[in-house]
Amino acid sequence: MKKRILSIIIALLFLSTPAWANSIMFHKNRLLKVAGGTFTAANARSSYANTVAFACANGVDLSAYAGTDAGYTPYVIVFQDATGGDTAIGYLGANGTAETLSGSELLTNPSFDTNTTGWSTYQGAIASVTGGQSNNCCELTRVSGTLQTTSQTFTTVVKALYKISTYIKSGSSGNEQYWLLLEDASTGLDWCLGIGTSSASWVQNVGYVVALDTDGRFILVKNSATAGTMLFDETSVKQVTDCAATGLHVMSAKNGTTQSWYYISPTFGFNDATIIYRIYRVY
Repeated sequence: MKKRILSIIIALLFLSTPAWANSIMFHKNRLLKVAGGTFTAANARSSYANTVAFACANGVDLSAYAGTDAGYTPYVIVFQDATGGDTAIGYLGANGTAETLSGSELLTNPSFDTNTTGWSTYQGAIASVTGGQSNNCCELTRVSGTLQTTSQTFTTVVKALYKISTYIKSGSSGNEQYWLLLEDASTGLDWCLGIGTSSASWVQNVGYVVALDTDGRFILVKNSATAGTMLFDETSVKQVTDCAATGLHVMSAKNGTTQSWYYISPTFGFNDATIIYRIYRVY
């Protein structure tokens, strides 16, 4: 009877679904809420993949709730997506050391120094030209349509966090809008990692996204019907393998040692515009 009452109370508090409100974690432990808030997709820095699971958001300091990765996890974190019904739950382990990127660049020919091998186009043409942010750069020229793209596919780890960046500069068509997109190549779903207006100077745009498919496509977009060119250089896609010291590793069990989330709803919105988070002390 007590277990049933506890499940109902938790479900009401979170306005969520029974999928996680009836979790055995909540049946077995007494919880006290100690913190909570929200963060946007632009500030999200969490990874949900096994062995590299961590909770982190730019501007949110979780370090006060650190446990260890060696069997001490006094706090649990719950993420709730923008739908209000899907969650990710994990026990909090040690602080991250610093944002750490994998050593492997996932893009082929990311600097365009001698050619544009590895890149495909849509409604545009590309060439390696002088005057880049470093050495040569990619010149994207409008051929037709209201937008032109150059893109490249790469392999990702599902639910892992990726840092994606490029430098942008206006070309002969003047200052125009650009987009940086990540597409799940098999589903066609797009996430906009950056949007802005080019200028006469090289400006770097950086975005973060959780991969939802093993095949990703990075797309650079000149969003204009104006004839002429836009310039791109020093592109990069790398997996984030550890978080900042203000973020925490996530463990799969109370006082566990496996770096993985305890539970993630099948339809959880990893890249939703807003995520609600709540932290509980576990007794």
